[in-house]
Amino acid sequence: MRKCFVLMIVVLLAASLIMGGCSSSPSSSSVPSSASATTSAKPPLTTVTSAAPAPTSAAQTSTAAGAPVVELKFSHHNPPQGWTTVQFLNPWAKQVETATGGKLKITMYPAQSIAALADNYDAVINNLAQMTWIPTSPYAGRFPMSEVISLPFLALPGGTVDGKKVGPSAVNSRILQELYETMPEIQKEWAQTKLLFLHSTDPFFLISKKPVKNINDVKGLKIAVLGSGPTLDMWKKLGASPMYLPAPAVYESGQKGVIDAVAVNWANLGTYRYNEVFPYGTDMTSFVTIFATVMNLDVWNKLTPDVQSQVMSVSGQTGAAFAANTAFGEDAKNDIMNKIKAAGSKLDIVSLDPGEMDKMKTVAGKPVWDEWVAAMKAKNLPADKVLDAVLKLTDKYK
Repeated sequence: MRKCFVLMIVVLLAASLIMGGCSSSPSSSSVPSSASATTSAKPPLTTVTSAAPAPTSAAQTSTAAGAPVVELKFSHHNPPQGWTTVQFLNPWAKQVETATGGKLKITMYPAQSIAALADNYDAVINNLAQMTWIPTSPYAGRFPMSEVISLPFLALPGGTVDGKKVGPSAVNSRILQELYETMPEIQKEWAQTKLLFLHSTDPFFLISKKPVKNINDVKGLKIAVLGSGPTLDMWKKLGASPMYLPAPAVYESGQKGVIDAVAVNWANLGTYRYNEVFPYGTDMTSFVTIFATVMNLDVWNKLTPDVQSQVMSVSGQTGAAFAANTAFGEDAKNDIMNKIKAAGSKLDIVSLDPGEMDKMKTVAGKPVWDEWVAAMKAKNLPADKVLDAVLKLTDKYK
């Protein structure tokens, strides 16, 4: 009887242990399920950099519909409150996010916080950043056919696009983007990245420490030039001593007396306040420079076709026109002059003496084009073909 009682107790204890184990099993099985959901939400792209603090991991974010969000670092050289940063770069990034329904999230890294001005393009190639906006001027010899429109006195001072009168940046950006879309020779230069669009600045003019009204006033001036190649050649032919300087270095160089003047456009003034060092501006149309907005090619190729299409809906000619009109449009001059006055600063605009502009074009216009074509052909580049295409487009849109 005693043995039976003990046996019953053992059986009851075993049963309770089994029941307890069964009651805990649903809770433990739910953990792997949750972890699996988190893993499946991870997007195919990751971004890593040691040069700047990383934004929130893309693996931890998703759209309202639950789709993964791809986070992109956008590296550029402009200060956070610079004219083109506020007017163009930040709003365009928001356009991309809106167009993709939040599937892309762009975090801006301004002021060379990821890479220096001359290194931003390679930073994108190497995926330290996934996007950038660069001037071609710091990359001498790398995009020679793309830079054709920056030849002195070649760009239009204004034109007609789709039956509407537009300013110089808009018409020259239209020409530049059309060149890229139709000429394999130019597309080849950007093959290491996904080029989203090209655009041009408004025309450059001269600001200086003393008024400049003619070629004689130009002679001997130490002029900072934000471009390279033909733009340097133009100033040399006019008798100046030009030197290439990156935009952020110009202000201090002027303060220290290293330079007497700088060739600028209105957006440069709005961004870098050069007028505080160079208070005189000479109203002249000399040349434009070009900019490119690009994305890492591997990142681009991993995007789904619908997201790629959504990005391009605000890129191409649409992106070129947006950049031209917001950062370099007709209103830029008035807005920037108003800000200069509000800051208690000044910029006195003077005109060239009669006939001086034509003299400058004769001395430093077509002669520089001819030299550029010869130099490019010596490198087996089809410069004459590209220049001819530009001239046909300027005739089409002027």
